[in-house]
Amino acid sequence: MLIIMLLILSNSMIQDAATPELGISPLNHKLTYTAGHKINLKFKGNNTSAHDLLLSYNLGSTIVNPQMKGSFVNYKIPQFIRNMSGMVKWQLGNTTQRGRFTITPVSQTVKMETYIGPPSIIAGNSDYSMAVSIPLDSLDNVQKDDTAVLFNYNKETTRTQNLSTVDNLIAFDYIYSTEKTGNILFAANVDEQFSKEFTVEIKAGLPVDFTLREA
Repeated sequence: MLIIMLLILSNSMIQDAATPELGISPLNHKLTYTAGHKINLKFKGNNTSAHDLLLSYNLGSTIVNPQMKGSFVNYKIPQFIRNMSGMVKWQLGNTTQRGRFTITPVSQTVKMETYIGPPSIIAGNSDYSMAVSIPLDSLDNVQKDDTAVLFNYNKETTRTQNLSTVDNLIAFDYIYSTEKTGNILFAANVDEQFSKEFTVEIKAGLPVDFTLREA
């Protein structure tokens, strides 16, 4: 008799640990959203009321409580997550229902974070400086990979442009010295959004030995 009771109790505990899913199904989930837009994940089923939604995103994890209406349940993604570009993974409680979606940056660039260094190089066509530019949207998200960035240079009366693309959050270009000393003016842009203007100074190189001869 004791053995039978233990078996019944054990079976009951196993059923509690493995929550049945009773036809839980996602409704109209998208794979891609734009940063800043509202994101609601909806499900339908008879056993959704007990489940919280676990979200994993760039900076950590959080839990979203369900909002029930009849046999439907809705999860509103918090603003601090939907304002941030990147991949978001979700899991519905302790069920096997899970998925992911991607939040993309706002397409318009409103700011160019641009850095340059070193600020001075040696004349002679061999020394160089490096320019790094990070195009940002209105929510401070870096624009997606392959976004075109133009690097604009002005040396005396000569103007040149180099095209780069965003790769792993940055776009970059090399600024090589010329044979003559002077300044190179530089700015980066995406469409109509420009960075501030920078100056790279080209300084004289190291002195070399020379000989004075009588005429």
